[in-house]
Order: sequence, then structure tokens, then C-alpha cells
Amino acid sequence: TFLGFRLLRDSGDPTRTVQTAATLVESRSAAQDAAPALGPGWDADRVLDAVEVEPEGESNILAVTASADSAGLAAQVANRFTRAALQERQRDLDRQIETELTDAEARLQAQPAPSIDLAARVEQLQALRGGEDPTLSLSQFATPPGSPSGASTPLVLILAALGGLALGCVAAV
Repeated sequence: TFLGFRLLRDSGDPTRTVQTAATLVESRSAAQDAAPALGPGWDADRVLDAVEVEPEGESNILAVTASADSAGLAAQVANRFTRAALQERQRDLDRQIETELTDAEARLQAQPAPSIDLAARVEQLQALRGGEDPTLSLSQFATPPGSPSGASTPLVLILAALGGLALGCVAAV
């Protein structure tokens, strides 16, 4: 059905395929689409600086994460960017389908005797209109964590004091 379309294809090497998907998702045009929805002060460069797209372990899942002043804003940036990237891929697929459909319909009408194969192709393409990209989809939205991550402030202070004490002892010796 999708023969001839520019879609993500399995290359036989899962690592390479998921890295290609990450490169496709992390695009400037997705960042440009996401920036206005994030409000004043956000442009494509800031969105790209805030977002990171990486394969999740040894799977075919991409993790889209973002850094921002607050956890809620970081989740919003990741979600807006992901939606924009998927919409961009969908628009590209829709353009390809429309181009192929127009061409197939013109060839079908130009033939004196209708080709069953070509008529079937036209029906397939008409069914694909408005459908979703079969290669990329959103499995879950980003959510802000319930609590801060990393070491607690008291632990950091205790470790810093112990480190300072150790350095002071070494300097004294």
C-alpha cells in the first residue's frame, strides 16, 4: 500500500532504524511549529535546545524529553514538540498520497480500457486519505514528575562538607 512513499523503513538493523526515526522527529520545522504554541520568548532554536529525542534502551521507542524552568513547562514543551513533529510527518504523507492519487486517477482516465490494478490502486489511495502515518505514533504524553529528581539538598550539603573536610586534611598534611 505504501510502496513508493517516503516513510520510515526497517533497514534490518533495529538500532539504525530507531536512530533514523529520532533524526526525523527532531526537526527544525517541528520546532518552528511548536514555538508559537509555547508562548512569547519561544523560537525554533530555543525549542531545539530544550528538546532531546533519544531511543529508549534497546527498543523501537523514542523518548522525547525537554528541559525548562519548571517540570510542568518541560512536559508542555516535550508534548507540543512531539505533536508538531507527528503533524509534520502526517502533512508530508498526505502530500505524497495526494500527488500519487492525482497521478493514478489521471492515468486511469487516460486509458481506453480501465485497468483493474490501477483502479484498485486508486481505491487504496483514497482509503489512505486522512489516515495516520503507520510508522510513527504517540504512545504516551510527557507528564511532570511528582517530586524533584536527584539528591536532596541536605545530602548535597553533607557530602560537600565531608569533601571540604577531606581536602582540608590533605592540604594540612
